[in-house]
Order: sequence, then structure tokens, then C-alpha cells
Amino acid sequence: MTRSLGVPESAAQRKALAEAIRRARDGARPIPARVEDIQLLALGSYPAVKETLFSFLDGNQPAALQQEALMSLKGFADPDLAKNLVARWRALAPGIRPGAVNLLLQRQSFHSHLVGEMEAGRITVGELNLDLEQRRRLLRESTPEIEARAAKLIGDGEYSNRKALVEQWLAKLPPTGDAARGRAVFEKTCAQCHRVGTLGHRVGPELTGMAHRSVEDLLSNILDPNMAINPGYISYNCETVSGELETGILQAESAEAITLLQASEKKVVIARKSIRRLQSSGISLMPEGLETGLSPENLRDLIARSMALQAKVRRLDTTIHAPVAERAAIGNPLVPQLNRLKAAFER
Repeated sequence: MTRSLGVPESAAQRKALAEAIRRARDGARPIPARVEDIQLLALGSYPAVKETLFSFLDGNQPAALQQEALMSLKGFADPDLAKNLVARWRALAPGIRPGAVNLLLQRQSFHSHLVGEMEAGRITVGELNLDLEQRRRLLRESTPEIEARAAKLIGDGEYSNRKALVEQWLAKLPPTGDAARGRAVFEKTCAQCHRVGTLGHRVGPELTGMAHRSVEDLLSNILDPNMAINPGYISYNCETVSGELETGILQAESAEAITLLQASEKKVVIARKSIRRLQSSGISLMPEGLETGLSPENLRDLIARSMALQAKVRRLDTTIHAPVAERAAIGNPLVPQLNRLKAAFER
């Protein structure tokens, strides 16, 4: 209240703030109690609380503390906030990143720090996963200088760092593919991290639900996995105090440990006390260069497999959810039987 009114803090308020900082930093206290203390820090001045709040925006900190620290920072307008936030981007948990992006975009004075990191390549366009409205905050609602710099990095439409490659391969693709042959391509190339129906592993996004997209969209996602990355699928690198290195998707975390999800659904649990450094790689776990060793026919078969499965699933869903009389007319009114048939199609 005193900060918002421009009234100097009293000695009692400074003492209460110092006590809240001490309690928030005490790792022996329960997480919910520390969250309450972090909330109190939002009432202090930025110079007084920034060191403590930013100390919680670290990969070693539980997500609940990161989230509350970010919420407390939202009330400050000092440009130094943006400078410190982008510097810690790699350490932010997946669930924290959308809020951090919104904070960096909410004030024009923050935009230069975000664009500067993008220009330097320390933050990639893909990992920001900006929607159209967010991109336009930089392209149309910032200063003329920032708008010009941002226009060199992003546009109003789709963006891709491998756009030329996608266009080259699209021109080489046959008009149709063979879904049966596509199964073999999927098993060899994709099944360790993706699932279609009952085939493969759930590490990256399940592909059945993406198959309604066009051939061009699916090809773009295959050849350019870093075009726009859902924060939940960004790869994280973890270095332990013993010198071991593990890479995977940050699937779960608690005050005591994190869980990294790797290919073939392998899970690696690492105690927080064993973590020396935890940072995002800024890229998807799915590597670029998947086209190496594949022919245009292989890629078209893979796309055909996904699109054919989705078409079958849509037809069966229509049957399952049809009125009883219509299902009876089809000759198979039992939903469990249709569900088993649906699963069989997806194999």
C-alpha cells in the first residue's frame, strides 16, 4: 500500500518485510507457508525484494515458489525486472513460462530486453510459443524501434526457421501416400517418442489428434519441430552434483525431486538436493534433421498413415455417439464392441 501511494516505508514495515524474506528463504519450512511469505514481498519496494524474488526463479526451486515469485514481480514496473527475467529464462519451469512471456509483453519498457535476447539467440522464437495477439504486441503496439527489430524476427503469420526446407520437401512429395507402408516408417522413426492409437510411446504429443491437419501442416511439424513449442514439451538439461547429465521433458516436480521423461517413456527421477543445474535447452526433445535417411515417398507414407487413422477414428466416433436407433440400423448397437473395433483400427 505504501509503495502504491508513494509513501515511505516505516521502520515497522521494513522489519516485517525483512522477516518475510527470512521465512521465505528458509528451505526447512513447508512450501505453503513459504508461498504466503512470498506473497508479502509484493508489498515491498523492488530494490528491497528483487534479489529474493529472483532467487526463486531457478530450476532448483519448486514450481509453486517460482509461480508465486513471478506473481509478486508482476506489480513492479522497473525495466531491471525484464533484464533479470530474460536472464533466467532457461531456468524457468514449463508451467511458469507462459506467465513470464505475458509479463515481458505487458509493458513497453520490457520489450527491448525480450527482443534483445531473441536477436542474440539466447531465447528462440519457437520456445516462446507466441500466439498472434502476443506477436502483435511487439509488431504493432510497441515503440517504432522495437516494432522494426521484432519484424525481422517474427511476423503476423506462421513463422519457421526451416521454412525453405519445408517448401523444398513439399514440392517433392508424391500426391498420395500408402498408409500401410507408413506404419513401418512410424515404428522406425517416431514410435520412441510419439503415439498414434495404440502404437508408440507417450513422450511427445500424441499424433492421432493432429491428423486432421493438412499435408503441409503435418510436414512442417515433422521437419521443423522447433517452429512453435508447447512449453510442456521443451527439453531440459540437468547436471547433478556428481557430474552426471540427463536430458528430457520436465514431466513432474515436487519440493523433493524432479522427473525427466525420455524416449520410450523412460523416467529419470532426480532429487533436488542432487541437482547442480537445471535449465531448458530452448528446443524440442524431437531433433531437427528427421528427414535424413528418408525419401519423399517415406514422408508421404508417414503422413498418409496419420491422416488415415484419424479418418477412421472420426467415422467410428460418429457411430458410437449416434442415437441408439441409428446404431442398431448399422447392426452394431453396443458401444463397448465399437470401442474395441476403434482400437483395432488404430493398431
